[in-house]
Amino acid sequence: MRRRDFIKAVAGSAMTWPLVVHAQQAMPALAAVHGELIIALAAQHKLPAVYYRRYYVDRGGLASYGYDVLQQYRGAAGYVDRILKGEKPADMPVQAPTKYEVVINLKTAKALEVIE
Repeated sequence: MRRRDFIKAVAGSAMTWPLVVHAQQAMPALAAVHGELIIALAAQHKLPAVYYRRYYVDRGGLASYGYDVLQQYRGAAGYVDRILKGEKPADMPVQAPTKYEVVINLKTAKALEVIE
């Protein structure tokens, strides 16, 4: 999706916004290309948006809720270690994230008048 098409889709109506924010997780490529734009449009339209990665909050988004990415990488390293030591991947259990984080950008929250 081109930048101008994306802006039109979001700016057309605040009612479409929840779908756009959800699109970050549903279509990671869209978020990768337009992540900064998503944050800017949320601020411009004074729309509180919750993201699925801390990355967006660090760049000005309001809040995020998702699993701890570093924990997932550490877990993957443990799997690689076990495989290199001869364990069969088919015998290893699938592990779901166990640590989740909520991150709130207080500066953005004040700008959106979510808090005083």
